[in-house]
Amino acid sequence: SSSSSSSSSSSGEDEGNPGEVARGVLNFGSDINPYYVLLRAGVQENAEGAYEEVEAGSAVLDFYIMNPVDELQQEETFTMQDFLALKKIPSSWPRAHQMVLRHDDVAMVKKDKVGTHIHVVGEHWTFKGKEQEPSGKRGKAHIFEKVDYVSIHLSGTERWLELSSSELQKAWVNAIRTVQTMNTCLESGQCIMQCTWVASEGGCNSAEFCNLVEREDAWGRSKLWGILHDDKRYRCEPVTGYEANQ
Repeated sequence: SSSSSSSSSSSGEDEGNPGEVARGVLNFGSDINPYYVLLRAGVQENAEGAYEEVEAGSAVLDFYIMNPVDELQQEETFTMQDFLALKKIPSSWPRAHQMVLRHDDVAMVKKDKVGTHIHVVGEHWTFKGKEQEPSGKRGKAHIFEKVDYVSIHLSGTERWLELSSSELQKAWVNAIRTVQTMNTCLESGQCIMQCTWVASEGGCNSAEFCNLVEREDAWGRSKLWGILHDDKRYRCEPVTGYEANQ
């Protein structure tokens, strides 16, 4: 998407992080080093550093590289409190990953052969080099807590919330799942079920209160992607209305 359709500019470091809901430090998959992580609601930062509104109920996780070639982070005294004090993430901080979860995408604590972790499914964008040009595809991600940084900051609070590893995983999942209800029928009271696409079952988590639909994703892909893939996929939409939910 072009920056002309963005809701705000990346300039102005004192404006805060648009849509910020939570921040912390997490590990992404098999990556060796942890990342500074920002959870946003309904706002996506594109490769040009501009912010765009996305589909209602979308949770956006940005993974910023720790200790990049950045004067601020190179200070030996830079701590988690300094990270918390940053009203806005500096534009000089490069990202490595971005996960965009739609309202019906999976976010859960999962235990499997790789251990207990935060399991999410969504649009995965990777960034390489100074240009941070992303290449996106849908997929799953295993996100782990970093034992030295077992805390989360929720917007609107003044300090880090210190938790155990298992509590931290649940807190991140709860924050993501809450974002997935924002500006949706759940928030307005027009539906009663948070619907999720369950790939292993080939359907929704509720056949009674969720409608299975097939539609094209509203996110940017290259022309080559369109040639090689079918843009349509199954989505789960809540049944709305009082009578329908009886």
